[in-house]
Amino acid sequence: MNPDSYKPSIDDCVNLVNEDIAIAEKDGSLKLIASTYDFQNNMLREGTQWQGKKVITFSNILKNNAFPLAAILQNVLEIGAKEMNNPELREIGRDMQRKKNGFVSSTLNGVERMIYYMPLPSSDWTLAVVFPKSEIYLPLRNSAIILIILMTCGLLILAFIIIKIISKQLVPLTHFAKSAREIAKGDFQVELPEIRTKDEMRELYDAFDYMKHHLVHYINTLQKTTSDKEKIESELRIAREIQMGMIPKTFPPFPLRKELDQFAILNPAKEVGGDLYDYFIDQDKLYFIIGDVSGKGIPASLLMAVTRSLFRSVTLHFNTPSEILTNLNNSLAENNESNMFVTLFLGILDLNSGTLQFCNAGHNPPIILNSDCNYLSVIPNLPLGLIEGFDFVAQELHLTPNTTLLLYTDGLTEAENAQKQLYGESRLLSFVQENPFDTTQQLIESIVEDVEHHVQQAEQSDDMTLLAINYKGAPLKYEKNLTLLNDISQISLLQSFIDEVGEEIGLEKSLVLKLNLALEEAVSNIILYAYPKEMGKKIMVSVALKNNDLIFTITDTGIPFDPTLSENPNIEISAEERPIGGLGIFLIKQIMNEVTYTRIHDINVFTMKKKIDQK
Repeated sequence: MNPDSYKPSIDDCVNLVNEDIAIAEKDGSLKLIASTYDFQNNMLREGTQWQGKKVITFSNILKNNAFPLAAILQNVLEIGAKEMNNPELREIGRDMQRKKNGFVSSTLNGVERMIYYMPLPSSDWTLAVVFPKSEIYLPLRNSAIILIILMTCGLLILAFIIIKIISKQLVPLTHFAKSAREIAKGDFQVELPEIRTKDEMRELYDAFDYMKHHLVHYINTLQKTTSDKEKIESELRIAREIQMGMIPKTFPPFPLRKELDQFAILNPAKEVGGDLYDYFIDQDKLYFIIGDVSGKGIPASLLMAVTRSLFRSVTLHFNTPSEILTNLNNSLAENNESNMFVTLFLGILDLNSGTLQFCNAGHNPPIILNSDCNYLSVIPNLPLGLIEGFDFVAQELHLTPNTTLLLYTDGLTEAENAQKQLYGESRLLSFVQENPFDTTQQLIESIVEDVEHHVQQAEQSDDMTLLAINYKGAPLKYEKNLTLLNDISQISLLQSFIDEVGEEIGLEKSLVLKLNLALEEAVSNIILYAYPKEMGKKIMVSVALKNNDLIFTITDTGIPFDPTLSENPNIEISAEERPIGGLGIFLIKQIMNEVTYTRIHDINVFTMKKKIDQK
């Protein structure tokens, strides 16, 4: 060491110089502290006289105890561990003194280090190797980075190759897609892309080619089928028009017959159906039927047409319902190899008397609506066409004025909704009872609307037919009307009106005088009391002759008042003692046979009937 290079310092490391072992070997200072590594025998030899790498082991000093290096190192280790406040390092020093081996981690000078120690078998020394922990994983980390880079590059290259291969494979698919769009537009002569390989693309080509040729065949077949279907539908439309033309559908059917109000509908489930209804008037008698042929469609429509035609022809020769149905049944049952039948209800209504003769052939009983509302009690009998020679039993009923018959087929009561619930006879009866109507058309249309509300979107499963007949009573033989104002001066017009009625009908003068007295009393009360503060209001007076009843009807929109509720006055006492009022209505009751009052839609209706003997 050169004295000139010495630097005074409290840090001993400043004056230390690192030299290579080869320089120390020439100097001779390695004799006591170095050993030689024998490469051939893979062992350390004591001393420096051997050939090989020199390793500082302090072997001669330690072995011959020429220098107390072990004790010094032990003390240094303990002092260092104590000063560094590192119990782990102190424990490592003790383990090394006990000749133990180990591999532990410890933090020295703020750096995590790995310490490996083991006793040397050829001496009393324990060798410890200390190295930073980061250096252990450094080669592994570098290898991992290199591996990741190589894998990434490999994946990129592989992806590029795959994309190229897929792109090449997808080119025919693009052509196939274009060809498919052209085929969808109807161009079946479009060329498919050429495929030379014998793989899935070839199978796809064969499938497209097969599809193209079979689509041509399918389209041709479909066109022929559609043409045939349109032809059949056209024929069915014509058949429907013919069938619907066979049943009456002009309403009111007899506009000159004031004693009748009729309406009907027929809604077939298919283009044509098996339901029917018909009616006509002959010698003041209304003949009517409603029926339902078994089955649906064309066969049922043919039998329906036959039944309707037979009804028209048979009624020319027979007058009673039982005779008509017996002959209808025999005609339909003859040669009935298909075993089809017809349920039918037939009625004959005398328009003058209101007598209804009817006969049922297995059909639904109609509903009769008058003061009561219920199903008509009928003898069911057998449907037409089942047994030839069957004797049908007829029934008879008298209809009061303003009685309505509601006839229908089972397509009404058996109408189903999506939950398979039937409309039902009880619901039909309840609906008719709870919903008043003014005309038969209003009655039927309200029923159809209720049925549609019940079935919602469910498909119609059976033909549905309804026929309503309202008998208003015997036809009027005479009718005359007069309009007055609520002015007492109008009474003279009323007197002239009654005189004209008496002359036209041929009434006796004494009766005309009485009628004048009754009408004058009734109209005067309305003029004086119905409109106490209003003038110019109308009073309608009408007279009608029905059979032998002369009916006077007075209507006004004045104050509601029922004169029929007034008590009869005591005519046995003097006029001074008798209370005022009641004598006029008493007089009217004495002259007329029947007096009634009602108020309808804010209109007072006062009716008086007088039986007469016509000349």
